[in-house]
Amino acid sequence: MQTTSTKQILINDREAIPVRGIPYVTSSFIKPTELCRILADRAAWPGPLFMAAHYLDADGTLHTMQPQEWRHYIHKMEHFTIQSDLRESGLTEADEFDDENYPRWEEHAIKRLPSGVFVWRDHLEHTCILTQAFIELYIGSDSGITSRKLLGWECGGALNLDEYIPPTMRPICMEGFEAFLPTRMEKTKSSSAQFPTPEGAQWDKVVIRFIAEDAAEIMVDDIRRKYTFAKMGFKDGRRGNAPDEVWATLKVLAQQDGEFTFQDFKHSDDKEKYQHHMSKIRNRLKAFMGLNKDPFFPYHQAHAYRTRFLLTYP
Repeated sequence: MQTTSTKQILINDREAIPVRGIPYVTSSFIKPTELCRILADRAAWPGPLFMAAHYLDADGTLHTMQPQEWRHYIHKMEHFTIQSDLRESGLTEADEFDDENYPRWEEHAIKRLPSGVFVWRDHLEHTCILTQAFIELYIGSDSGITSRKLLGWECGGALNLDEYIPPTMRPICMEGFEAFLPTRMEKTKSSSAQFPTPEGAQWDKVVIRFIAEDAAEIMVDDIRRKYTFAKMGFKDGRRGNAPDEVWATLKVLAQQDGEFTFQDFKHSDDKEKYQHHMSKIRNRLKAFMGLNKDPFFPYHQAHAYRTRFLLTYP
């Protein structure tokens, strides 16, 4: 596991969000109290819900928290909202919904969420995106309730990984993940190579062109290099010197000029697999190119997985 920021971590080469960071990356679309309720009872969410919370034990084994485990945290939230903890914080019950005091209330509520617990980023992101579409389709048009506000939730759709987190809250959000430095970049799997990206360059300057089944040429301004799949970190460690399935997905993406949508998924198992692959492509290319920004446009803007860089296949 590696930490990529104070909002997301990498677990088995897959992006995850600490539960204490969810109110921030959803811009308070999901408040701490609502988070506990929806993880305890899927019916409490006003749209499709595809996420669950997980944690790692001491030997790295992945476990999924069961809905009944969240009832304890619901009780902690209710106790905080109406009992002594609230008064000691200098807040009142009304402050939860007061624009001026809500950030203070949220900070104290987040501290009552479990540490070392996370959700998969792609599951959270698609839950938010599909919920916004659900609200607009089934609720907003008939009831006059806009998708921007429903049942007290501010619905933003995509995650905001640039959302400001107060410095005092950053270690709290990452509690349970302290052994992993927040500034460490993901090391490209099975590779020590990295493209010499010029300082100040962004994804719109990058061109990745397949030149063979097992190799690609990368260009940024006047810098041009050729790399095999192994040098780019797409080697399958189980099959010797062969590319993994993620390389095949990158190739499919190139064949479609850097874009495909959910309509390309014929089966739910395929959808899950490709969501996982897209997360790996995102992390490996960021590490290989030395660029922190997401190489894909936000899904809710493009309504597709669309690269910010030029990706081609001969």
